[in-house]
Amino acid sequence: MKEFTYGIGASWELSFVKRPLRIGGKTVRRERLVRYTVESCRLSRRTEYYTVRMREEEDGSETREELSAARLHYLLNFNLRQKFTDGQREPLPLTADEVIPYYEALRAEKLREYKRARFMIETNKQYAALEAEKKSLYCRTGKAEAFGEATQAAELMEKVHRLDAQQRLILDKLGIDIDVLRMKYDCTICRDRGVLQDGITVCDCAREPARERAIRAFVAAETEE
Repeated sequence: MKEFTYGIGASWELSFVKRPLRIGGKTVRRERLVRYTVESCRLSRRTEYYTVRMREEEDGSETREELSAARLHYLLNFNLRQKFTDGQREPLPLTADEVIPYYEALRAEKLREYKRARFMIETNKQYAALEAEKKSLYCRTGKAEAFGEATQAAELMEKVHRLDAQQRLILDKLGIDIDVLRMKYDCTICRDRGVLQDGITVCDCAREPARERAIRAFVAAETEE
């Protein structure tokens, strides 16, 4: 699992050179000590950002600033005086590159289940006979409605409903979920693609705890991490 480069609570002391003083003909080097502490982190368009609390060791005053990972790395590389703690590194949020292959695999599996279910019912003579009878009833219902025979149309539809019930019993015996045949979306927002229409924004359904764990496990297996 990929993590942020720097942990929450990570803390360092940085030294910055101040303008030197001239005392008695001598130049006195001065430094400004600042304690940097990471308070939060976020990912935006693949760039890590950190909210850092900066405490001046001289007077205890504090400021906060959001720094990119590159900027923070630069400051630590050139100004680090001592490290206090690494903090707790957080996992990086899911990206479209991680989510999309997982959802593609889900859709492929759903399509396999659909084809398997269609084969089972199409080769089931009892189910096929009921389906043929339903089609005949639909045609007769349409004709009755066209001629204004509402009572007859209602009676024919009642027969259709009874045939539906018989077909559901057959599906139950075959172990087929009706939603498999309907190719029903688990998420109507992203239509089981994991990302929104822009192809970048990860859908909320992918961030649900159980689903996120499944995606991370899938990514780890694919990358052998």
